[in-house]
Amino acid sequence: MGELDEAEIIYLKILDINPVDPDALHLLGVIYYQRKKYLDAIKQISKAIDIASNIAIYYCNRGNALKQINDLNGAKSDYEIAIALKSDYVEAHVNLGTVFQIRKQFESAMDCYDKAIGLNANLSEVYMNRGILYQETQKYCEAIIEFSKAIAINPDAPFLIGMRENAKMFICDWEDFENRLIKCISNINHGKPSITPLTALILFDDPELHYKCTEIYSKNLSVHLPKKGKVKLSDGNKNDKIKIGYFSADFRNHPVSIMLAEQIEGHSRDKFELHAFSLNSRVKDSMHERFKNAFDYFHEVDQISDSDIANLARSLGIHIAIDLGGYSNGGRPLIFSHRAAPIQVSYMGFPGTMCLEFIDYFFSDKYSVTSSSEKYFSEKIIYLNSTLTYDSHRKPSNDKLSREKYNLPQDAFIFTCQNGSHKISPDVFNSWMNILHHVPNSVLWLLETNSFAKNNLISNAKKLGISENRLIFSPRGDDPAVPESVRIGRYLASYRLADLFLDTWPYNAGTTAVDALRSGLPVLTKAGRSLTSRMAGAALHHFDWSEMIATDVDDYERMAVSLALDTKKLLGIKQKIALKNDSLSSLDIRQGINSLENAYEFLYLNHNSL
Repeated sequence: MGELDEAEIIYLKILDINPVDPDALHLLGVIYYQRKKYLDAIKQISKAIDIASNIAIYYCNRGNALKQINDLNGAKSDYEIAIALKSDYVEAHVNLGTVFQIRKQFESAMDCYDKAIGLNANLSEVYMNRGILYQETQKYCEAIIEFSKAIAINPDAPFLIGMRENAKMFICDWEDFENRLIKCISNINHGKPSITPLTALILFDDPELHYKCTEIYSKNLSVHLPKKGKVKLSDGNKNDKIKIGYFSADFRNHPVSIMLAEQIEGHSRDKFELHAFSLNSRVKDSMHERFKNAFDYFHEVDQISDSDIANLARSLGIHIAIDLGGYSNGGRPLIFSHRAAPIQVSYMGFPGTMCLEFIDYFFSDKYSVTSSSEKYFSEKIIYLNSTLTYDSHRKPSNDKLSREKYNLPQDAFIFTCQNGSHKISPDVFNSWMNILHHVPNSVLWLLETNSFAKNNLISNAKKLGISENRLIFSPRGDDPAVPESVRIGRYLASYRLADLFLDTWPYNAGTTAVDALRSGLPVLTKAGRSLTSRMAGAALHHFDWSEMIATDVDDYERMAVSLALDTKKLLGIKQKIALKNDSLSSLDIRQGINSLENAYEFLYLNHNSL
């Protein structure tokens, strides 16, 4: 009935009479779990197991608590013991599957879910987990089917509707799109946990709606220390160097790393000591090795619990903890609920507020977070002169690529967008088709992410009067047999085959826009109100190409058509980009690093009074 205080009194009375009553010990542990006191729950349930070691539910519930603190080895062991004791224990099969899924052992996870469904086919949670698994392996149609099954069983399950919406965006499934959005907005405004923060950023250009959605999501997190707000930086923690801890699952070839690598390599070692806390040890590519060499200390911590990671950071004397993941894939924000450092900052990985009282600051530039949207951040905004630090190792190859190689017509004007399909909204696509209507000898060159998205986009183009041959799709070309540096170089060089990059909204191109600009291709964007709808604009603003930022849809379409029909004007913009790219040097990167270092020193010296 949820009357935990009354239940606790009863169990404590039982234990006064019989201190070794295993059921009372176990159920007291369950109460601690429900209160999110996971360490106390583990301790209490372990006492029950010491007395009665053959009760399956004891192991399953202790496994649940261990999983909440990210002790996956312990959780896996407990679930396996529970199944050995009770082979038809559905919950244990499901929970063991989630452990495998967290570890990206997808076949083992699916096997567990299949066993659970074989025992009970009416479990919404299992279908939801299968949907998440399919989405992680880019099987979006299968994911949508599983999410729909879960919704049919439990329409009010937290965040299920948003999960299905996210999967539909990846295949550009826009059937009844407006009504779907209206339902999502209504749910958010009524405080229903129906959509995740990252999906909200993709669907809406509304900072207030983003805040409401994230606030709902953050309240549903299993936070071990829910009231751990701002902590003062004691004088005893201070030494000659400021210790910065970067926490990320993306110390690998990833958009975050493209912006981060030279910041780490360029930091002053006289002033700063840099620690990486890697939350992903599975991917060890060339960028991973580069980061291992760049940081002063590199800690592989993905196999240990959130609280243990925070304890490690505190034992190392970290002054400022940087969360590079947030609510993005692989992020573990609950590490910071245990206070990994006195100063905790959200930066780069998640482009929005976290609505968590233990995240103190958010780093941004004044273009990305405007004065009107600042109030929709729970964090205090620390403004940098620039948040852009591009990896100078990332350069177009000198390969002579031809339009023919990508099935592009020789004499046509080539519009392109190399954003993921999930960023393409119906409004964006309608604008693109309007542009093609007004520029007859033109095509739109898109990234081929999956066959379903391609077919849906072609179908929508035909409905809008644009023939199929005016949409050209190319995969990114991630051939593992080709060295990573060669793949990246060719990808960047391929931008030279196009004439104009058309950005998406409300979720702009980020690193992709900078890739295009650094390769010499003009980028046209439409700026909105939210941070995600101003990312490409921030890059253009940084490079002093603000004339390529449209104010609304009509302006966007007018500018695209004008540039396509006025070759002299477009050539002038390309020449300006080329001159700017030629003038960019390590000095430009140094300015970005200096801005970041100034922010660190400011927080270190002034945190207690802010």
